Amino acid sequence: GVLEVSSSLPNRSVHFAVTRDMSPRIRVLVYAFHRGHLLADSLTIQVEEACTESSTITIEPDFANDEPGSNGSLKVLGRSGTRVGILGVDKAVYILNNKGLLTREKLFTTLKSHELGCGPGGGLSSEEVMSNFGAVIISEEGTENVVRTEGSCEARVRHRRSVHQRAQRQFSRDPFLKECCALGQKRDRVGRRCSTRAHIVRRYIEGTRGEECAEAFQECCLSATSRPESAPSRPSVSALGEPDDRSKSAVEFTVDDIDEVDGDVAPDTVIRRDFRETWLFDEQVIGPDGVADFAVSLPHSITTWSVQAVSVSPTGGVCVPQQQEVRVFQPIFLQVALPYKVVRNEQIEVLVTVYNYGAESLRGNVYIYGVEGLCTGALPGERSERRPVVVEANSASSVTFPVVPLKEGLFVIKIHVRSSRGEDVVEKELNVVPEGVTVEKSISVPIDPANVRRRRTRSVRGELFQDSLDPGANLQVISVNTRLPPDAIPDTKTCSLSVIGNQIGPSVQTTLENIEDLVTMPTGCGEQNMMLMAPTLYAMEYLKQNNMVDEALEEKGYRYIREGYQRELSFRKMDGSFSAFKHRKSSVWLTAFVLRIFCKARRYASIDPTVIEKGMLWLSAAQKLDGSFVEKKPIMHKTMLGGVRGAVPMTAFVLLTFNECMRPPSGVAYDKYDIYSTDSKRILGRSAEMAVNYLREHAFESDEPYVAALVAYALSQSNSSEKHAALSALKDRLIHDPMLSTRSTGTEPSALVVEGTAYALLTLLSHNEVETAKTIVNWLNTHRSASGSFASTQDTVVALQALTEFALKSREPNVDLTCNVTLSSQRNFQRSLRLKRDNAAILQQLDIRDVTGKMFVKASGTGSGLLSVKLKYNVLVPPELLCKFNITVRADIRNMRETAARSVELPPDLLKDLLGEFRRRRSITSWIQSWRRKPATPSPFRHEPLPVRFLHDSRSRDYSPASPFFPDESRRFNGGNSDTAAASVQATPQSKLTYDIEVCSRYIGVEDSNMAVIEVGLFSGFEPIKDDLEKARNDS
Repeated sequence: GVLEVSSSLPNRSVHFAVTRDMSPRIRVLVYAFHRGHLLADSLTIQVEEACTESSTITIEPDFANDEPGSNGSLKVLGRSGTRVGILGVDKAVYILNNKGLLTREKLFTTLKSHELGCGPGGGLSSEEVMSNFGAVIISEEGTENVVRTEGSCEARVRHRRSVHQRAQRQFSRDPFLKECCALGQKRDRVGRRCSTRAHIVRRYIEGTRGEECAEAFQECCLSATSRPESAPSRPSVSALGEPDDRSKSAVEFTVDDIDEVDGDVAPDTVIRRDFRETWLFDEQVIGPDGVADFAVSLPHSITTWSVQAVSVSPTGGVCVPQQQEVRVFQPIFLQVALPYKVVRNEQIEVLVTVYNYGAESLRGNVYIYGVEGLCTGALPGERSERRPVVVEANSASSVTFPVVPLKEGLFVIKIHVRSSRGEDVVEKELNVVPEGVTVEKSISVPIDPANVRRRRTRSVRGELFQDSLDPGANLQVISVNTRLPPDAIPDTKTCSLSVIGNQIGPSVQTTLENIEDLVTMPTGCGEQNMMLMAPTLYAMEYLKQNNMVDEALEEKGYRYIREGYQRELSFRKMDGSFSAFKHRKSSVWLTAFVLRIFCKARRYASIDPTVIEKGMLWLSAAQKLDGSFVEKKPIMHKTMLGGVRGAVPMTAFVLLTFNECMRPPSGVAYDKYDIYSTDSKRILGRSAEMAVNYLREHAFESDEPYVAALVAYALSQSNSSEKHAALSALKDRLIHDPMLSTRSTGTEPSALVVEGTAYALLTLLSHNEVETAKTIVNWLNTHRSASGSFASTQDTVVALQALTEFALKSREPNVDLTCNVTLSSQRNFQRSLRLKRDNAAILQQLDIRDVTGKMFVKASGTGSGLLSVKLKYNVLVPPELLCKFNITVRADIRNMRETAARSVELPPDLLKDLLGEFRRRRSITSWIQSWRRKPATPSPFRHEPLPVRFLHDSRSRDYSPASPFFPDESRRFNGGNSDTAAASVQATPQSKLTYDIEVCSRYIGVEDSNMAVIEVGLFSGFEPIKDDLEKARNDS
């Protein structure tokens, strides 16, 4: 705050200048002391949203014309030395989701949310006025003003939008109460209290429902008024001190809400092939001339590009200027609709649409060019027979070309239209995949010609390989059978061989260079996201400890960790716990796993200590009286859970998190990681002690090797008195194979056995039994894939952690190995791979495509390494085995009376009393109708709708014929019922046609399906009923 005047005032007015630094809102406080009493009043003034002078920038597009491929520049003007970042994105992308877009409005809204003041100003007393202003009065008695009334902030905290959304979710299951809640969150123009307005609701709606509505109204009203930006409007002035009477609606309907037709265009002399969605992503520092010049060329899509920028001034200040739009247009162009991928030997129809935005009709011919490997009716490089087309002015017409792919791979399809008024050429890639399903077989064989592992057997035979050892001759011969089974599909086989002179090398390299090969899965939930972050941590730890990380790998590793941390925070709840999805209940297992990874990540990223402390306290509160932990909400991705089922393993798993988070990493001072308050330390210490006591009492009740390994590791990390007894119990349960010098918790390399064996390795390492640990490493290396992963997800994470710690504690012997590779089917084929100390940690790989018999690898030299062979091919599978779900869909037209009964309408007079004059929100359908009645004008993005129907698939930027917007050609929509399609876009505020869609799914597999996602698409022009959609989402 700034003290403008401090003296006796000769008159009743004070004048001060309004500057940019006061944007977007200021609070004016006047206080005085009169006869020992404090007098105060305050006022909130909305100031024009303006950036500081040092950070203000403007964007100026500079293009000679708007044709695709045109060269030009985007100039950003501002103060010299200001760093600016610029982003250009196809505006159609934001139609589906623009929540993550950084806008000028969002910047100033965020600034407002950090204001410490409350309400519009004023108060019931001078103390409350000062408190609402954000000032604290400290009297001689040492008391502070803590007066809070219902009209002011309920607590002096900086509320976030989640408070607003949480109030909505609380009443989402009852449409009537949800409407009452939404009404309470609307702004009151005269600034009345929430309780006063709630009494108005009770006056209009009698009975129990009226009382429920009033309570919902008041609660949501309080949540809305707790946000500074929700305060009633006050006088607004511009940054130059001039009155500003402009009013902005809270929700403005723009053309962005309408799905436009997508077209791909290029100039006559340019082949259109650049159809990206992100055009520009760059940054510069504004030069001495006050200009940052970005030289660019326009992509080939006919669209409007949204260009945005953000500036950071070296003297302070961040600014987001108004976005600029760059229009790309051409009157005649093609659109080629291709599927994402097609199966070899299956015929597809390539849909080609010709658009004519000219004032006259055109006649032309459309051609497709022949491609080697595709049957198109034309020789390779030659064009097909012509397909005549007639397109009226401001219209479009479509033709199709049958195409049969004969080979797998990426093929460029070229389409050409010629007419008297112009021509256009489009190239798009067609992805052809082989038929059937992919089968992948992988083997890993330790390379040890000198028998450093001390295995007793000289010959080992596996399913696909035979390993022969002659230590006397210092020679090892490995033969791999690469013959395909009879049901394999021809021309689908690939084979790769890799060698490395390091135990953990494949996993580390795969993790940081291509982590998707280590764990192949989506990242849509809180469980899956951690599968990308956890392996990266262990890989970074290994490389850091061994001084093997280079700048590129280090930057990539830090980026993986930062992105994983930020993504996971979106699944964090207010109480500090985590869940797979925001609307699902908290998970003990997931919270413990996330916090353990976050605590380990403190050495590599900035982790908020509050996140860890609050999450740990939530875990402590979830503990049972006997000290155990049980899962409150089973997780969805069950393979990630591993063997943590039951009170004993769950307690051991959570105890590992307490051990990790209650102490700093080795070699780091405790003060640096002391993040807990005194009370938190006492609570968490007591919880850890209770968990240890529970495990001591129940550790030996189970005979399962997995449970014994997990409990032994947890007790060893807790330095419990029972840790040696637990280690002995674990050793008794391990399966020892002296012939191969291996130990494991089971015979088959299942996910549970791999994870248990990894915990056993961690236990042995915590007791410094490195020699015994080597036998477990031998078993793990034999059963991991060529990419370094294992059977599933959680077992891969734990195994990678165990191998990392083993590599850090053990010393690798000097490596000098030579591996000669030959093939039985190719006598002239011979490759030699050399492993030495300087390249032992580098994965060397051979891709062999035409191998049909056996592959021989002869290894000689000293030291040890690892050989991995990966064989992939396709097999035909019956359709009933490909689909594991039984899905039925039913769509019924909802009864009109039922629809009316279900709609929620509050009395219009109530709305007037609460909000002033009430205006019904305009629906998208009515907007479309009024928009279509206007004279045709160039569209601000994409191209104007033509009398052709288009169905938009949210997963693609292509549009194919099927839209109810244009009933002229609706024969392919909904079984040819064009009346049905047209009825869905009547100009009424609410459509009279409503469908009830029921989707039932049943998993027909043997085991649980883990997480499954049902995707339901909508016809263009239809929109979901929000109450039903919210209910279905909450019930899932």
